[in-house]
Amino acid sequence: QLCQQFEQVAKLIGLRSNPLEAERDVFYVQHSGFDTHSDAGGILDEKMEEFNACVGAFVAEMKRTGTWEQVTVVTLSDFGRTLTWNGRGTDHAWAGHQMAL
Repeated sequence: QLCQQFEQVAKLIGLRSNPLEAERDVFYVQHSGFDTHSDAGGILDEKMEEFNACVGAFVAEMKRTGTWEQVTVVTLSDFGRTLTWNGRGTDHAWAGHQMAL
């Protein structure tokens, strides 16, 4: 589903010069399922592999169409995780990692 969302964004960016004629756009995609508590390792690996494949395909398409230098990709999250184990997993925390490409 994440790759399909990025494909749709790429199509919308392709319309940028005609007919949208927008100077700037903001697009939102969602990648959920990270709230695992006790099975963070395996699920996190799967989620990051999917993220890597989808963002990689998006970047490749932006480069193919000559728009990559005009695109910024930013990740956001509403919560982070503690670094310590509570006996059943990790707890919600006040900070998390973010990325900007």
